[in-house]
Amino acid sequence: MDLTKGIKRAIEDVLKGIESRFRFNLFFVLNDKQHILYLCYDSDSGFLDEFSGIKLFVSEQFGELLRARERFKIHGKVKSNYPFLYEDFGEQSTLYVRKLSLYSEFFAFFEFLIEEPILKPEIETGIDGLADRLLESLHEVYCEVLKEISKRYICLDALNLIKTARPRTFYHSFRVGDLAVIISEEFGLDDKRVKNLYFSALIHDVGEIWIPNEILDKRGKLTEDEMELVKSHPMNLKHIFLHNPLVEDVLEIAIYHHERIDGSGYYGLTARELSLESKILSICEFVDGLHTDRPDRAGLKKEEIVELLKDMRGKVFDKELVDISTTIIEKFYGNYLELDGIKSGKPVVLLFYKNGGLHLIKGVVEYSAGRNVGISLSTEEEEKLKYKDRVRVQIPTLSKIADITAEVLSATDEMVNLLILDSRDVEDKPLEVHWEFEILVIPLRVSGGSLNSSLEKSIIKMRTYIFGTKSLLAKSRDVKLSIGDTVLIKARPKGELISIPAVVSDVIDDGGIYAMRFEYFGLNEAEDAKIHRAIYSREVALSSR
Repeated sequence: MDLTKGIKRAIEDVLKGIESRFRFNLFFVLNDKQHILYLCYDSDSGFLDEFSGIKLFVSEQFGELLRARERFKIHGKVKSNYPFLYEDFGEQSTLYVRKLSLYSEFFAFFEFLIEEPILKPEIETGIDGLADRLLESLHEVYCEVLKEISKRYICLDALNLIKTARPRTFYHSFRVGDLAVIISEEFGLDDKRVKNLYFSALIHDVGEIWIPNEILDKRGKLTEDEMELVKSHPMNLKHIFLHNPLVEDVLEIAIYHHERIDGSGYYGLTARELSLESKILSICEFVDGLHTDRPDRAGLKKEEIVELLKDMRGKVFDKELVDISTTIIEKFYGNYLELDGIKSGKPVVLLFYKNGGLHLIKGVVEYSAGRNVGISLSTEEEEKLKYKDRVRVQIPTLSKIADITAEVLSATDEMVNLLILDSRDVEDKPLEVHWEFEILVIPLRVSGGSLNSSLEKSIIKMRTYIFGTKSLLAKSRDVKLSIGDTVLIKARPKGELISIPAVVSDVIDDGGIYAMRFEYFGLNEAEDAKIHRAIYSREVALSSR
């Protein structure tokens, strides 16, 4: 935002003449315990934009000082949970803190840390003058930051309503948002419009919560009445959000995600009636819907989708947006996490080794700023993370899981701030969990290579040891199936009965114990949702041990 540029110039003008090593931090106050590092300026490196947006928890002692005084100094080395901000400054240092308040509201504070045992009066006067001069501008920026945070949580809370019931929709919404961000940035939209577009993508399908699953999961053609009910899901957003003024601009984008520039969409709007953001969202919704596997069909290849878009260029979708989209799709679906980064709201699992054991913590992405990511922790672990620890960040994307290496910048019981390491560490792999439970396998068609062709329609008891979203591994002492045999698996890992059609893709004879991999096929969305619910429950159980 333009105000931020002016604020940065004013800060540089005041600080540029200081000869000693220093660091200047501007924090916005969220509440008594949590602050946002909005700007960080280092005497050697200038503005450290990679730290902008990091959320920090305040120690009780520092919080008491902030509540009691308008300004104060701390002499010596700063003791903090956030060494990446303070570790370069030793015992001969001074930290000067100046609060900013407007209309009796304490909303921000400056931290000025310098390698001098005594802060020179002229420097203190300069910082105080800077605070007075920027007070109203900073308060305006602060209000915008709070509005954005509130908007984000409103949208994420709404999306979480459908996470368990419809995991496909949950992850589809994130992918649509990620793709929309890349296209909109390539088009040249400003930061505020890009963020609103992302929020609209998160909620665009939340209205499906009022449509019965038997209609959404139906194989074959919908009746006219069923189709009209499906078409109501965008407008359901108006009822869900009850005209909340914070998200009105987001709704105006999200509601029209099924419109087409020729008027052939759900509500018949044409190009002139649609915002640029809605046009972008409609393309992203269309592309990801085609690329993703559905109960009634496999997802299309990237090349097939690109050809479809080219045929629709200027007819169904905007010409310029199609041109941009077709150049992005291949990279996006090839490794979209590397291309896009990690967006807030995504569920993650942190894995790390300590004292000879593997530890697992679940959380949610709070923010991402460049290579820095903040994770709000939802489970606790006895072994605590510390500065410079290495962790693996696992991000489920429905059928796959991204596995990224990161380094801890800071950690508390509530939150960990991470530095994502080289993007070459990013890899995709199926979402699987080690889990032993009994399953019933009903052979539907077995080959002559199976031990007994009379196995068809019989019931075989097996025991799983790896359970995943695309396949499972199971063992049997008595029965050996052959590659290519098709079966129906009945499983009840967490109480819910799951029916899984599968084909045997691998068989290993381990001295009379047969280990077999079963690849799922033709899985409907209801059963797919049950599998994801079971795996998520298993992860929570493992992380709470």
